[in-house]
Amino acid sequence: MISSTRSKPKHEEDRVFPRPAPVFTQGATTLYAQFASVLRGRILGGEFAPGDLLPSIAQLCKTYNLGRITVSHGLQILADEGLITVERGRGTQVIHSPGERQTLPMFKSLTTMSYTDPEKYSVQLDTRLTGQPLPDNRWAVGEPFDSYVRIDKVDSDDGRPYCQSTVYVAEAISRKFPAGAEKKYKLFRLVQKYSSMPITGGKERFTVAAADIHEAEKLRIPMAAPVAHAIRVFTDERNRVVYYGISSYRGDLFGIELDLSEHFKP
Repeated sequence: MISSTRSKPKHEEDRVFPRPAPVFTQGATTLYAQFASVLRGRILGGEFAPGDLLPSIAQLCKTYNLGRITVSHGLQILADEGLITVERGRGTQVIHSPGERQTLPMFKSLTTMSYTDPEKYSVQLDTRLTGQPLPDNRWAVGEPFDSYVRIDKVDSDDGRPYCQSTVYVAEAISRKFPAGAEKKYKLFRLVQKYSSMPITGGKERFTVAAADIHEAEKLRIPMAAPVAHAIRVFTDERNRVVYYGISSYRGDLFGIELDLSEHFKP
């Protein structure tokens, strides 16, 4: 259990917060996860440097208008993530440097999206089911094939899981995959290579959420840690869905890079 007993400079109690405290609301995301998300952003943004003591639990409760148990649980999430250390009698200290944060390069083109370093990339296949329909509640893009292969998998980079996915691949295309290819290559790259028709359409949608128990287990992150949800759909020239993917990315390893220069062309 985290204790608020600490020995620290007086100015920590009197720290002036540079922006108004957010208003937390009861909902699908717990209050302690919301609090952890806000404090995580301040740490990763460089507001607190490695070695800094965070304000006391009492001060955090006052600033964010939260109870002690909620604040303590939120701090424990950040401790589990390696951002802070909590020691009884010494307080809560930042141990993470913003420069240490590594973000995977994602995704400014289909080429970079499907590229992986074969020396570091690995796939854990959890489920492979044939004869599957597309999800009933799917994003309504394109027309379905008669059947799909459903693949549940976890992608890792250098042994660190960063993406948990459920992907539906048209079964007629998946039959052309070489044996073992699904464990070595990105599924989109395989679909692109073995589809009998060119892939001419694609859409994706991103949302941000808190990790549920399944995502936390697969991605090795705490419950309610931030994750990015992605839905991707690719269609062939007959507007048939060749690939439908639902993915969850670790928030601490996720980033999007876009080239906006085309919007300023005369």
